[in-house]
Amino acid sequence: MGYELLKEATAIDDHRVAVTFTGGRTGVFDCRPYFGMGYYKPLNNPALFKCVTVSHGWLNWPGDIDIGADDVWDEVTAAEQVGTFHANSITPTLRGSSTRVPSFINARMSRSMSCNSGRSCPCVGKSG
Repeated sequence: MGYELLKEATAIDDHRVAVTFTGGRTGVFDCRPYFGMGYYKPLNNPALFKCVTVSHGWLNWPGDIDIGADDVWDEVTAAEQVGTFHANSITPTLRGSSTRVPSFINARMSRSMSCNSGRSCPCVGKSG
């Protein structure tokens, strides 16, 4: 599946970014699933998180922290399909861990995932 590069990004609170893609599509990307992963842990700092920019079409923060446009595209377009943002609907975790996993890993590890939301989980078709 194709995706567009990012054109603009603005932090709207301490975990969500309003994004605009090069083709004009807009959406809101929730970064919370990344916060528990080592490379992204600095984004837990609200002051740093608000420093988001777009570099070479990707989300970028000081310290060479970035999130690819393909991951942002997948989440924004998934939100349009289900009518709500995916990461707000479920909390994917590695089995036996409380570490949240970004969507680009979900597809590769769906057998090891569980949904902790207590609601119907559209990505794995079961309740938590």
